[in-house]
Amino acid sequence: MGTLFIALLALSLLILIVLGLHQHQLRETKENVDKNLPLPPLNYSFTDTKDETGVPSEVEEPSISKSGWAERVAQYKNAGDLENAFQQCTIGYPLWTAFSQASSVLRAKIREDQKNNCDESENLEKLYHVAAIASFFHDKIPDLSPLSASRLKKLNIEAWEHLPMPYEQIGYFELRLLKKNDIKLMLKKWGKPSQHCSAKKHHEIVWMELISIYS
Repeated sequence: MGTLFIALLALSLLILIVLGLHQHQLRETKENVDKNLPLPPLNYSFTDTKDETGVPSEVEEPSISKSGWAERVAQYKNAGDLENAFQQCTIGYPLWTAFSQASSVLRAKIREDQKNNCDESENLEKLYHVAAIASFFHDKIPDLSPLSASRLKKLNIEAWEHLPMPYEQIGYFELRLLKKNDIKLMLKKWGKPSQHCSAKKHHEIVWMELISIYS
């Protein structure tokens, strides 16, 4: 009787040990599966800002892209924001299309000034300067070498766009961006110029200097 009791007790302990080992194995399997699962996505993106030395660098603020300026001009014009539309045009300088768009926006600003009985002189002066600076960069003048389109794109426009463009000496005949109504308003405001010439010809020495830098 005692022997049978001991045998049953040993069998019970064996069963408990087997069950315990089985449960432990199940837990380990589950933990291993959980470790291999991908982490849930974060609610924000993370960019490694360490430089090559491994030291965290400062995060740069996003800058306004110089591409897509024409699309932004259209968006601002459609929204009636002519000032920002004009500023976007200047991002595209010295491309001819950028000067053309700028002149179109300035005409709209002049019409708005006239509609509101405001003085249009400031926007008229800007329009004349845009037409003249476009003449400076894009007119074809004998004995003056042009800049290729690729070199124009590399040009630091800020160093050249503020060249003085005197109406009295440059006039309007050679400024291709000016329209008849523009000229009529200029004649009314400023009178007849003493001569007419290309803005590039007027600033011939400056153009030759520019060519020497970017050729």
